[in-house]
Amino acid sequence: MIEAELILEDGLKPLITSSDIGLYHYGSEMELIKVFSANAVKYPIVWLVMPIEGANLESIYKKEKNTTLRLILATSSQKEWFNDKRNEETYKKVLVPLCNKVVKTINEFRFIDVSSSEFKIQKLHNYHRTDLGSRNDPQKRTALDYWDVIILEFDARIKKIC
Repeated sequence: MIEAELILEDGLKPLITSSDIGLYHYGSEMELIKVFSANAVKYPIVWLVMPIEGANLESIYKKEKNTTLRLILATSSQKEWFNDKRNEETYKKVLVPLCNKVVKTINEFRFIDVSSSEFKIQKLHNYHRTDLGSRNDPQKRTALDYWDVIILEFDARIKKIC
C-alpha cells in the first residue's frame, strides 16, 4: 500500500527542516481539531486533507498510485483586517512564497509526479468556522485562530519509496 501522506511528508522535509513550514500534518477536520487542541501550533501549516479523493488507483506492479492531493496552506490572521491588509500581510509575505516553495519542492521530489502541469489554487481570506448554534443547541466553541488560506490541489502519481 502506498501511503501518500507519508511520501508527501518526505518530499516536504526540506521545507520543514528550514522552518518554511511550521507544521505538516494530515487528516480529517476532527484530526485537525485534535492536533490544535494538543499542541502549540507553529505557523505556517501545510495540511493534507484526508480522506484523499480522486481516482486513488494503485498499481501493485508499477508500485505507484494515481490520486488527487488537496493541501491547505494556512497562517494566522487578524479578524479585524480587511482583505487588502490580508493580501499584504499574510498572502504576499507568507502564503504566496510558501505556495511557490511547496510547488517547487513537490516538482523536484522524485517520488511524486504532478500528472499535469496545472495546480488548482484558491485563496480563502479570513478562513474560520462559525457555529452560532440555536436556542436548543447553544453555540459550541469556535475557532481560536483566524486563518488566511491557500488551497492547493493537484493530480499526482505517487511512487512507492523502496
